[in-house]
Amino acid sequence: MFHKKRLKRDWGYQDFGIPFNREEMGDVFHLNLTDSPVKLSDHVYFSGTIPRVTRYEKPYALGEVLVDGEWRPDMMEEEAALFIQTKDGIFIITACTHCGIGNVIEKAKSMFPGEKISGVLGGLHLFKPSPRLEGAINAFEENKIDDLYPCHCTSFRCRAEIDKRVPVHEVGVGMVKELETADA
Repeated sequence: MFHKKRLKRDWGYQDFGIPFNREEMGDVFHLNLTDSPVKLSDHVYFSGTIPRVTRYEKPYALGEVLVDGEWRPDMMEEEAALFIQTKDGIFIITACTHCGIGNVIEKAKSMFPGEKISGVLGGLHLFKPSPRLEGAINAFEENKIDDLYPCHCTSFRCRAEIDKRVPVHEVGVGMVKELETADA
């Protein structure tokens, strides 16, 4: 995640990614860099790396990443999510979900076997009707996930398609979502 990243634009390349290197971040924060799941508190878990296991969410590059002096396709392999154990099940908080929400759901199910996935809040990286969108909607339905808050990286059109089959809640800046933890 600390490698330089860039996107090809009509006018050239645009740098994106973390504007600090590992050493600079380590000077300010205690870093625990891992690909594995981590329990952050009594009810909050870092997912670790999200494996690509669904058939409908094919990996694809988002720009390029500089590794060992060579620009390579950036598969965004470092993507992760947060899982919160609530009295209703596991509530997922995503980043941009370049890896696919179905893959995130499968990771949560593997970490918490037998527990219901109760909700999702975050970006779904869905912009137009596609097999990826259809697969995501099917995953919501199959897992009976009805507490959905898709936001950034999810177009209005895709939120509307999801809402036809699974209710979508409004989300925005300043929104507060209260969750009751499993042992409350």
